Amino acid sequence: MTLLDQAKASTNDQTKTTVFENDLTPAGKTFARFVGYTEVGKRPQKAFQGKPKADCREARFTLELNGPKHCREVEIEGEMKKITGVIGVKLTIKSAENSGFIKLFNKMKYGRDGINNFPQMLDEGFLIDIVHAPGKDRDGKDVTYANMKDADFNYLIGAPMMTNPATGEMMSFDIPESTIPHRLLLWDQPTAEQWQSVFIDGTRTVKRDGVEVQESKNWLQQDIVENALDFAGSPLELMLNGVDDLEMPGDTGEADLPSGEAQARAAAAAGEAKAQADMATQAVAAVAPDNVVGTHADKVIVDEANPPPITDDAAAAAQAIFDQLGVS
Repeated sequence: MTLLDQAKASTNDQTKTTVFENDLTPAGKTFARFVGYTEVGKRPQKAFQGKPKADCREARFTLELNGPKHCREVEIEGEMKKITGVIGVKLTIKSAENSGFIKLFNKMKYGRDGINNFPQMLDEGFLIDIVHAPGKDRDGKDVTYANMKDADFNYLIGAPMMTNPATGEMMSFDIPESTIPHRLLLWDQPTAEQWQSVFIDGTRTVKRDGVEVQESKNWLQQDIVENALDFAGSPLELMLNGVDDLEMPGDTGEADLPSGEAQARAAAAAGEAKAQADMATQAVAAVAPDNVVGTHADKVIVDEANPPPITDDAAAAAQAIFDQLGVS
């Protein structure tokens, strides 16, 4: 069963309620493909207005930005290769209707039936809008971040189509295929293939106390094993211990017994596993443009009987959007 087959077969129900690292991603509309959904276990949460918050599971999302202005050709080992941009989002897995997790899910589902969770949308194409916003880095310095949320924290992502303001017709875009491997890790339904998909090969040179040392690039697996509060006793740990040829980061070949605190957290988390797995919010259906009268075989049917008038302003607005997307 391939990784994408496992993603499509995911049984979690998330419809119910109770980057280039050193380069700032260009702002504006762009094509994107959903290439990574990684559940990283339970993590401590920052206090809100001075009040502590309960530990909560988190997930990492990865979108490959493959519009014309987010791709570039670079020489690697004497060969020119296409490099795309990447943008990531980390969210707590919460079922509240006003949570970021559910808001993002609803925007990516955009009113479609039969989609109950994020993994089912892995490898799908989207149209997103990258915005630049001021922020602070870890040292408190002013920096500019690229994200896909507006000032009101609404996610700027949706179907790979838009209404041409000059003609009123719905336009669909062919999103380029992904060029980077897919990542998938389901905390309660892990497999060896999923664990391998989040492995990052290679080493890098870093300085520690003035001395250059080699450090593994495999930070994601290491972070999960070392920092997930509910890793001990989890389905993921049991799966890893049950597969002979899968090693955990830092594995010395000897059984590492979890600490008393980790055991206590694992026991407390066991009772929540089912509730965490069965997410809860009926997705809010996206509102279709007025001139869209229905769909058939995934194609949009547009009412052409009374097309909107084409004005100079509408034509200019359409051209501005096409320029952003790199579409002629």
